[in-house]
Amino acid sequence: MDNNTKEKLSKLAYYLKERYTVYIRSEIADGRPIPSQSDFAHWLGVNPASLSNWMNALRPPNPENVDAIASRLGLAVYQIMDLSPRVPNDKLFRQIVARWHKLSESQKSEIAERVVSWIDDTGQLESN
Repeated sequence: MDNNTKEKLSKLAYYLKERYTVYIRSEIADGRPIPSQSDFAHWLGVNPASLSNWMNALRPPNPENVDAIASRLGLAVYQIMDLSPRVPNDKLFRQIVARWHKLSESQKSEIAERVVSWIDDTGQLESN
């Protein structure tokens, strides 16, 4: 493993440990029991053994797992891993992106608010 990769893994491990601490504090503040690292992995949508490898700087996450982490913790993980956020390969999504510049700021904001409202905290589409 080259030094650049080791440095990225070290930064990712630090970031994940820091965010795990924030997650623990949040759960306790909400009156829930102290979550395990496995609970944190499930909340992130990743395999607990994989999360352990990343938190110990043993191996990098694959792109799908970087996306899963970013969906919960934000875009910082892309910066840490020196990756660009991936754009979904979806026909409808590409149609929206191709026409996005034609929308007013208020239309863009409305679309974003609606999409966020349709997705619950687990990243799954809410059922109505």
